[in-house]
Amino acid sequence: EKANRKILIIGIDGFRSDAMKYSISPFLFSLSQKKSTYFNNKHLAEEPTWSGANWSSILTGVHVNKHQVDRNDFSNNNFTNYPHFFFDYAERSSCSVQTASIVNWAPINQYIASEKIDYAPKDALPDAQVYEQAMNILRHNKPVNPDFLFIYFHDLDAAGHKFGFNAE
Repeated sequence: EKANRKILIIGIDGFRSDAMKYSISPFLFSLSQKKSTYFNNKHLAEEPTWSGANWSSILTGVHVNKHQVDRNDFSNNNFTNYPHFFFDYAERSSCSVQTASIVNWAPINQYIASEKIDYAPKDALPDAQVYEQAMNILRHNKPVNPDFLFIYFHDLDAAGHKFGFNAE
């Protein structure tokens, strides 16, 4: 029997990998320990730490020198040559693959995400709505039944900017 494989990528802006502890986040820590989970313990992809540059690198699989996003304005991006790796690969591999991207920070879906994605709201959603929509998709396959789902939360990053970053 063929397994029904699905991919869920959870992006949490401002979450430091050194804070991945059971005492801080028991659910995420437990999830990170499963054999079917890949946890990246690198919490910094680019310097300086602009969200645009870092999420472009994470989602395209290349550094700033290739995707050319070095700030949050995306003005000189090279996503034509270096598209959103996960979605582009998934969509090119099979026409029946369903993809979805639900995010709090709108530029991810406005600039980085491909137009080929089956479901990607262009407006920013509060973290609670990102969670609610993701749960609706995962539980009820509505509005799509994605093989690949990317969800992105931003409130932790906003709190870090306001109160400071600390793994404790």
